[in-house]
Amino acid sequence: MPMPRDFLWPLAMCTAIVVAIGAGFSLRSTAAGIQGSGKLPGLQEELREDPASPYRWCDLGEAFLQDGQNKKARYCFEQARLLAPDIPPIWMRAMFFHLQNDETPAALHCSARVLQLVPDYDQVIFNYYDRFVPRVAEVLPHLAGNRRAGQLYFRHLLKSAATEDVALAWTWLRDRSFAQDRLAAEYLDFLLSHKESSEAAKTWASYLAARRGDYPDRNLIFNGDFESEPTGAALDWRITDIPGVDTNRDPRSGRSGGASLHIVFHGTENLNYGHTSQTVCVHPGEYRFQAFVRTKDLTTDEGLRFHLVDPESAARLDVHTGQLTGTNDWTKIEKTLTIPPGTNVIAVQLCRLPSWKFDNKIDGEAWLAGVSLTRNQQ
Repeated sequence: MPMPRDFLWPLAMCTAIVVAIGAGFSLRSTAAGIQGSGKLPGLQEELREDPASPYRWCDLGEAFLQDGQNKKARYCFEQARLLAPDIPPIWMRAMFFHLQNDETPAALHCSARVLQLVPDYDQVIFNYYDRFVPRVAEVLPHLAGNRRAGQLYFRHLLKSAATEDVALAWTWLRDRSFAQDRLAAEYLDFLLSHKESSEAAKTWASYLAARRGDYPDRNLIFNGDFESEPTGAALDWRITDIPGVDTNRDPRSGRSGGASLHIVFHGTENLNYGHTSQTVCVHPGEYRFQAFVRTKDLTTDEGLRFHLVDPESAARLDVHTGQLTGTNDWTKIEKTLTIPPGTNVIAVQLCRLPSWKFDNKIDGEAWLAGVSLTRNQQ
């Protein structure tokens, strides 16, 4: 039978007193023999009056630490933690004590307890990690099975950590099945911003596992048939909603009964459309781009085409395919292009250029499938 709550505090109080006496630590002692701090006598008296308060123990421990009496300070923080296993501020104060004594493993243990209990101190703790625990490899084992804290710590590292440290944290997340599509998308953005395009492609393929299909072995474009819902990652389709057009995956309207991307134009705008795109990691050489498009009543002289461009320098690569307007059954659009030296990523965009005609508001529908980019054999 569990003990009543009103019995537990007296029991904890008695335990603290007995342990203190056994350690030769007198709660009734004065400041005799204590050097340099006028706070100690008053704090000791307060603790004597309320020995079950973990806050009193922390107050006295901090005073002893300030006075250079680390052994007694350590004892106080041990008692505080015993009395308050689920009170985050107590464990935070214990963490500070250990940090000030360069006791990194003990500080990490205390911080991990706080992270398990509440999310309120996450950013404060991560900032302390940056300052006092520069090696990410020391932090990760203490996060153990804490999915939430591990994910948030990873996001914290994305802001300023070295690529090696972020890679280590990503592997830790992935190995514990803590990685998610949104986190993967953020990591890809991080790698691409650091010019790590090859590593980004490897990371994406490894994360996708069985979902990757023929990517990147036979097709450098992932999800070219829209067999899965786009994740929004840079190396998957990113679709931005804008007025005047609806863009959605259709699971039953592909070329052979599979899926496709369905685009509906409302006839209300002279659109400059480039809001469905995918970043593709490449190397210099000759490539063949291919896609299949079906259209229905697509108006105006400017229809749908593809734009393949180096997002860092259009001077290196900036090409458009032919376009489709009106009504067409599945039609292959293709383009041979040469990736020049210096280009490591390209953007593949489904686009519609603004029309200069009077009747320029695009209406109609289109379906997209079978998008691929393959390198020609040398």
